[in-house]
Amino acid sequence: MKLKLLLCVFMVLGCSLQLLAQETNYKFENYGNRSVLLLGNVTGSVNDLGLTYYNPSRLALAKNTTFTINAKAYDYSRIRLNNNVGPEDAAIRSKNFDGIPSMVAGTFKFKGEQFAYSSFSKFRNSIDLNYDTPFKEADIVDIVEGNEMYSTRIKLKNAVKDEWVGITWAKSLNDRLSIGVSGFFSIYRNSGGTALGNTVKYGEDKVAYFNEEINYSQESYGLFWKIGASYRGKGVDFGMTMSLPYWELLSNSRYGYNKVISGVGTGSDQSVIAGFKDLDAKRKQPFGVAVGAGIPLGKSMLHLNVEWFNGLNSYSRFSVPEFEISDTETLSPDFYQDLKSVVNFGAGAEIYVRHNLNAYVSFSTDFSAEKESSNFFDLSSSHASLLNMGDDFLHMAAGFDYSLKWGRIILGGTYANGSSEYTTSLNLLGEFLGATNETSKLDYTRWRFVVGIEVPFFDNIIPIKKDEEKEEEP
Repeated sequence: MKLKLLLCVFMVLGCSLQLLAQETNYKFENYGNRSVLLLGNVTGSVNDLGLTYYNPSRLALAKNTTFTINAKAYDYSRIRLNNNVGPEDAAIRSKNFDGIPSMVAGTFKFKGEQFAYSSFSKFRNSIDLNYDTPFKEADIVDIVEGNEMYSTRIKLKNAVKDEWVGITWAKSLNDRLSIGVSGFFSIYRNSGGTALGNTVKYGEDKVAYFNEEINYSQESYGLFWKIGASYRGKGVDFGMTMSLPYWELLSNSRYGYNKVISGVGTGSDQSVIAGFKDLDAKRKQPFGVAVGAGIPLGKSMLHLNVEWFNGLNSYSRFSVPEFEISDTETLSPDFYQDLKSVVNFGAGAEIYVRHNLNAYVSFSTDFSAEKESSNFFDLSSSHASLLNMGDDFLHMAAGFDYSLKWGRIILGGTYANGSSEYTTSLNLLGEFLGATNETSKLDYTRWRFVVGIEVPFFDNIIPIKKDEEKEEEP
C-alpha cells in the first residue's frame, strides 16, 4: 500500500535523522584553526590552541600570552535515504547549511605556571523535518472495505548540544619532555520527538483520525579530563593523550507520549496521554588513548595519528515506567546504548610553499562505535525496538594558511562521506495499519568551508613555527 510505503520511509528516516548526531563517531568534529584542516591528526604536533583538546602538554611550548578565535566555518550536509519495499523504491533527501561549532581560547601565566582557557561547542546538531501530503486514494484501513481518502502529516525534531568550558595546565619537565592536563565542564542536552498523524475519509461521510506523538529530553552535567605528554626528539615530535571516562555530576530526563485514534467505530477509539519527568538518567563516554607524531620534511611537516576508544557494555540512558496504551497493551520504553571499541587513524601534511604560505591536506577514518544491536533514542517506534545503525566515515581536508603584515588568513574545506544499511521493525499506529519490516540504506555527505582571519596578537604559539616564519625566501 502506498501509505504504508510512505510511512515506513519517513519513520525510518526519523530513526536515521535522530541518530545522525554522530556522538559515537569520535572524529566527527575538530577544533582549532589549523587542527581543523589537519582533521585533528595533531596529538604529537598541534601548533594552535586546539591543543587544549588534542594534547594539553603542548601548551608548555608557548612563549607568550596568546588569544585566538576559531576560524568561521560553514557546514553543508546532505542526507539520502534509500528505502526498498516490494517492487517500489523510495529515495528521500534532506539538505542543510549552517555554521559549525566554534572555539575561543587563550593562554596566561599564573605564579610562573603556564595555563590556557578554552570554550567551544563539542557538538551541536539540530534537525526539524515536517511533511504533509494532499488527500490521496488507497486501501489503507484493514477494517474498512474498499479504498479510502487519506492525508498524512509527519514531524521529526531532534537537537543535541554539548558545550565545553575548560582550563589547561602544562609544564616542561626538561628540554624535551612536557606534561599537561585539561579539565572540561560539559553542559549536555538532547531533546526531540516525533509526530505521525493520518486523516482518513471513508464511506459517504465518515472521518477517522490517527495520531501518535513522542517527545523526550535528557540533560547531563559533568567533567571530562584529558592528560597529555609530549616528547621532542631529534627530527620528530611525539605526543600521547588519554581521554578519561566521563564523570557525570547531575542528570535528568523527561518523556511524553500522546496517542489518539478516533472515528474508527466498533469501540476502537483510543486516547492516551502519558508524561514523566525527573527520570533517572545516565550518560557515559569511554576511556580513550591517542598517539601521534610530527615529522619535519625540510620546511614542511607530516602529521600522523592513531586513536583508540574503549567500548561500553549495554546500559540504559533512561527508562520510562510502564503505562497503558490500550486495554490490552502496555509500554515501558527503555533507551539504551551499547558501544564497541574502535580504532581510527589519519595523516596530514603541512606543506611549505613560501615563507608566508603553507598548504594543508589530510585524511582520517571515523568508525562508528555503535554495536549492531544498538538502540539510541529510536523514538519513531513507540515500542523502542532494536535499530541497527552506525555510520563509518572517511574525512578529507585541504586548505592554506597565508601570513600578511597585519595578520593571517586561513582558507580551506573538509569533506565527509558515510553510509549504513540496517533493518528496523515498525509498528504503524497499531492494529489498523499493521506492522512491517524495512531494509534501508542511508548515505550522508558533508562539506565544510573554513574562512578564518587572525590579527597579529592571535600569534602562533609554537616557537619552532615562529622561527620558521622569520626566514625569507631567497
